[in-house]
Amino acid sequence: MAYEPPPAAAEALQQLAVRRALRVLDLGANVGLFAVYVLSRYPGAEVTSYEPEPHNLRMLARCAAHNGVAHWDVVEGCAMAARCIVRLDGYRYGQSYVGTTGVEVSGFDVLPMLAKYDFVKMDIEGSEWPILKDERWIDAVQGVTAFVLEWHGRGCTMQNPRLAALGAVKAAGFSFGSGPLGSDHGTIWGWRSAS
Repeated sequence: MAYEPPPAAAEALQQLAVRRALRVLDLGANVGLFAVYVLSRYPGAEVTSYEPEPHNLRMLARCAAHNGVAHWDVVEGCAMAARCIVRLDGYRYGQSYVGTTGVEVSGFDVLPMLAKYDFVKMDIEGSEWPILKDERWIDAVQGVTAFVLEWHGRGCTMQNPRLAALGAVKAAGFSFGSGPLGSDHGTIWGWRSAS
């Protein structure tokens, strides 16, 4: 995922960061590279990182400790549209897959918490679809200034996952732009004025 926001999103975040510490939610934190990027760009930011995969979680905790940031919380668990227990089907090439076998982790209903954050990054390997399709989605992100989504073909019930993801970002009232595209995944940025 490319972390550099489009100029309009960067401007909206910068305007907000001048007034107060940004509150950042990192869903699918992997080993912490997004959080490190955000903290280097906005040193006073308060980051909460969710990561379910045990190996990544250990590396993420080390990364947070190594960077010595007081306002970086690491949470073990999956971002979901309901509180549940999740089994990861496997792990390869830096990706965890929600399924029915393997490691059992907690799934957290992230929709009620989204409103507390200014900047949300979601890279959750196909688990984004129940969140984006949930009836609470649009209201949940009304307070969010910037949103970056890495969408995945896996888990999408629509023929064109990119258009489905774009539709969810547009429906929530964000201005938007696309980032890098892969064969079965891509990045979409959403932002709004930091009024």
